[in-house]
Amino acid sequence: MGGKGGGSQTATQVNTPWGPTGQALQFGYNEAKDLYGYPQYPGNYYTTFNPIQEQALGLTQARSLYGSPTTSLAQAEAAQTLGGGYLDPRSNPYLQSAVGGALQDVGRAYAESVAPQLQSEFVGAGRYGSGLQQAAESLSRQDLARQMGNIASNMYGQAYESERDRMLKQAAIAPQFQTMDYRDLQALSSVGDVVDQKAREILESDLRRYLYPQTQLDQYVNRIGGLGGQQFGTQAKTTPTQGSSLLGDVLGVANTAAGLFTAFSDQSLKKDIELIKGKKLGPAQAYKYRYVWEPDSSEKHVGVMAQELQEIMPDAVMRHPSGYLMVDYAKIL
Repeated sequence: MGGKGGGSQTATQVNTPWGPTGQALQFGYNEAKDLYGYPQYPGNYYTTFNPIQEQALGLTQARSLYGSPTTSLAQAEAAQTLGGGYLDPRSNPYLQSAVGGALQDVGRAYAESVAPQLQSEFVGAGRYGSGLQQAAESLSRQDLARQMGNIASNMYGQAYESERDRMLKQAAIAPQFQTMDYRDLQALSSVGDVVDQKAREILESDLRRYLYPQTQLDQYVNRIGGLGGQQFGTQAKTTPTQGSSLLGDVLGVANTAAGLFTAFSDQSLKKDIELIKGKKLGPAQAYKYRYVWEPDSSEKHVGVMAQELQEIMPDAVMRHPSGYLMVDYAKIL
């Protein structure tokens, strides 16, 4: 055990709490252990969409995909105006009716007043039916045609200029109609963001439930550590006088045996356990291992399994108030 040509010296120190303090610590250990086994919350760690939210999301999605009928009509009218669809007088029946009414008024006035008066003048002069009368009536009809043409030109011209003015105004606000399409896309994207956020909440809830055992263990470790348990226990320090052996490897455990976990040799607190063939520590088989709270990259410790040693040498094993087994290495090294 001590290596070739060497011996060892062992110093053992046992620290126990004062009676009332020990009772308080025992109560704290029991409470922490009960909390460690406390079942997790059976429900979800997130809230589902309520009916109003689901309806709002559905309506927003539908409106975003199919658009607003009002917006569609406005955009269609804007496109018709910008495309000059209303410049053609035939596209405006009200304009045609107005022009036709004005021309009828002029024509009626000519037929009821101008033409009869012209005939009356030639009748009074005894020249009715003469070539002069025919020439005068021809000039009168030409004047009527010019007058009617001017009226139509002015009315159609004013309507054209008005429509051109509307086209220019429409061109100025055209970008606003263009952004309406992007508003639908933004609304659809907002719906996607809300659904994605809910999916994240569900994932976090599932992850929280999956990590619940580990979280409980971490909380248990922190609660026990907060009770000051690391101040008590058995501290054994063995120093080889010369040479080196497996005994030197186990010093990493023995030198820190006063700590809450390093003093423990309970198999349930160890992982990555590896049997060291042909090597023993006292009467028990030696192992390499890491503690469950240590990273996988940490250096392995050397020691025994408390459960195995308890069957061989029960006086070297003690049960901590937390329920885990401890090994007094001073009795086996």
